[in-house]
Amino acid sequence: MTTKRRALLLGLDGATYDLLDAYCDRGLMPGFARWRSEGASGILESTNPPTTPPAWSTCVTGKNPGKHGVYDFRESFHQDRDRPLITGRSIRSRKIWDLLADVGRRSCITNFPVSYPAEEVDGVFVCGMMTPDGQADFAWPPGETERLLAKIPGYEANIDIPKYDVDQLEGARGFLDDLDASLDARIAAFWHYWEQEEWDFYFPTFVFHDRLGHLFWKYMVTGEGFDDHSHTSVVRPRIEAMYKRFDDMLVRVLDERPDDLTVFMCSDHGFGSTHTFFEVNAWLESLGLLVLKGKGRLRSRAFYKAMEIGERDAVKALIPGKLQHGIRQRIRNTRSSFKNDLAEAIDWSKTKAFFPSVPVQGILICRDVVRSQAEYDQVRDRIHRELKALKGPDGGAVVDQTWNREDLYRGPYLKYAPDVLFVAQDYATLGRPTLGAKEWFRDSRGTANGFHRMGGVWMAHGEGIAAGAAVDGAAIRDVTPTVLHAMGEPIPDDMDGHVLTDSFEEEWLKAKPIRYVEAARYDGPGEYAHSDEDAAALTERLRGLGYVD
Repeated sequence: MTTKRRALLLGLDGATYDLLDAYCDRGLMPGFARWRSEGASGILESTNPPTTPPAWSTCVTGKNPGKHGVYDFRESFHQDRDRPLITGRSIRSRKIWDLLADVGRRSCITNFPVSYPAEEVDGVFVCGMMTPDGQADFAWPPGETERLLAKIPGYEANIDIPKYDVDQLEGARGFLDDLDASLDARIAAFWHYWEQEEWDFYFPTFVFHDRLGHLFWKYMVTGEGFDDHSHTSVVRPRIEAMYKRFDDMLVRVLDERPDDLTVFMCSDHGFGSTHTFFEVNAWLESLGLLVLKGKGRLRSRAFYKAMEIGERDAVKALIPGKLQHGIRQRIRNTRSSFKNDLAEAIDWSKTKAFFPSVPVQGILICRDVVRSQAEYDQVRDRIHRELKALKGPDGGAVVDQTWNREDLYRGPYLKYAPDVLFVAQDYATLGRPTLGAKEWFRDSRGTANGFHRMGGVWMAHGEGIAAGAAVDGAAIRDVTPTVLHAMGEPIPDDMDGHVLTDSFEEEWLKAKPIRYVEAARYDGPGEYAHSDEDAAALTERLRGLGYVD
């Protein structure tokens, strides 16, 4: 009797070779270096844009966003004008654990970012970052939350970013203290389920890479002007110690890997520095495509001016740190939490186009105003032309490329996608929806922040994996079909991804040819909506990461 193969898929939110390879070169991550030398590896292209909601949804479905419907942390304006926050049920497609359950395989899913409420899987499901704070129950099966907390009392579904003012060293230390504790709890939970739970497929996600990248990227890497910053000598060693503890886990995984287990590692996107913010809605307003209400215009401009003054280096040098923190808190508290600022400020009867959020990195055309196809085409063509003609503060071109949504996506949920997408200087210039700016660009080189890049991480190790192989052309949509094939299971024929054959030994592939099966219909688990209180708290969390304004 042939033993069925099992799979571990380690999800690393925001991990990038740009940082990991540098750590390996310095000897900080021998486990990661071992994974790479003994297994197959390559750059894993993310979704376009490379943001958490569409990328992880594509990872676990093997499908482009047009087939699963997730483009943002909010539902699409084209679907629901109120744009409620997404839940795990917003992924409108069958996921890898659903497919495995169909063939009697048991899964253990922990900390998957696009989740809550817990899914009733055949196995264990522990929710991730979209879990509202203070929720008494964030795991399946019934009683699993209590069992997990009894085993690991410090385990939390998420770290609440907004409560930390990381511009101040005290706030940065507090954040790192809590992230340290969270990572230790996540590693303990990893080994708990590794040892105690029966599973065929184990998918734990670690998000500390992403949290550190958003807040501290320029402290983490050299050559970004922060090598001599007063915070760097404190922050950088703390971050490197976190990566070392995670690497110790990787070493143990390889040492303890059973013969029937193939281990994989993937990240939803890479990371890099943010040099400039592009105030897209201010730009659209200047083109006459976005119109603000009278009060909305005055309020948004007053808010933006206060934010602008508070972030000036000269002001920071004069105002004591605690007072700066109080000012920033006061500014944040003037903003709407649950009802997004755009909804309240924009005149929807006159607005033809708007930029909804950072994760979307695209522009939506309002079909209630732009009704005819001829006008729609005219507006969309104009947006393309104006983006391509846009000049930055240095007089150079800003936008690398633009796309219509049908250039990137296909499927029944194409209609929910942004109408025009763009990338500016490889996301070093980051579009954001802030209202009230008089200038379209805002320098961010003096802040330690970073943002996503297209190039993520792919690694594989185990029986049949080609040792030392370079995997070319890998994309995040390929993760699910590759894992299914490694487990000896067929690939549904509605997936966009394909098996990453470069990851496997040639003889192994010959002995185990790729099989396809007709995809089963997706009926969905039913709707779920966050309460107003939970939605307000989650919105503030996402705002702290720079995902909503």
